[in-house]
Amino acid sequence: MELPICIGQDIYGNPISLDFSVLETLLISGEIGAGKSSLMRGILTTMNKKVRTFV
Repeated sequence: MELPICIGQDIYGNPISLDFSVLETLLISGEIGAGKSSLMRGILTTMNKKVRTFV
């Protein structure tokens, strides 16, 4: 099952995306105000929209 997530842009403005299902670990680091929380919110939103569980 593929779970693509967009993690940002390169220096030319092209989107960078990864398949989250094949990643073993994901390290997010950066300075204060660099957007780490925004990245995590984006990943969780993507996962919420892509993977639906029915109870």
